Amino acid sequence: MLSNELKSELGLFLKHTDLTIFGENPNIISLMLSSIEYEFNKYPNLMHCDIDSIKDSIRTCIYLGLIPGSVYHQIYFFSFKDKNNNIICKPIIGYRGLTNILFRLNVVKKIDTHIVYKDDIFDIILGTKQEIFHKPNVLSKDSTIIAAYTIIKLNSNETIIEILPSREADIIKNNSNLSIAWTVYEGEMYKKTCLKRAIKRINFPINQIDILKIIQEEEYNAPINKTINESRSDVIIKNKLKEI
Repeated sequence: MLSNELKSELGLFLKHTDLTIFGENPNIISLMLSSIEYEFNKYPNLMHCDIDSIKDSIRTCIYLGLIPGSVYHQIYFFSFKDKNNNIICKPIIGYRGLTNILFRLNVVKKIDTHIVYKDDIFDIILGTKQEIFHKPNVLSKDSTIIAAYTIIKLNSNETIIEILPSREADIIKNNSNLSIAWTVYEGEMYKKTCLKRAIKRINFPINQIDILKIIQEEEYNAPINKTINESRSDVIIKNKLKEI
């Protein structure tokens, strides 16, 4: 549970932080605090995290324009161990958070990402004319995921289709430092991973590269039973967030 002392300290921290990215919302501080408190109550291990790492995680959320916590499913807090064996807090972007960022970058018109289950009818046609046929079996009780796919409509009217079969997802999962996120949010991680693969094929303006690096490199974070060295995205975050 989030202690009154920590809640007060984080409230003061937010009060002195630039939150204009969220617009003119007079309730943004209380909204952020309540969402963080819910997350700490849900995952008590977060209480053991270094306070500076918690503040850094909040700064990252603000920089990306996302509200933390599983209430909004935009960006989550997880406890990790760094190379010195200290327990720190790290933010992990969720699928909704990723779509939120992409729409604000003003490059895409529409994003559709879906999970394909074992008993669904699913067919793909690739080539000069790409097509996907997907008929979900809503009566099936089999929750085995066999694939995910993303269809992105760009502002240029170009369409990008990306498929993530389970065999490829398993390789990514087994080699990712985000195994805890795959365990807790498997379906969402399928959708997010497929979407991340798709956006690699989009040509973004140069002034948006820093945000994209943070998105693409978060797998360098490590779960609680592993250690982590500072990644390039950590350096980007620290440099950018000194201004917040």
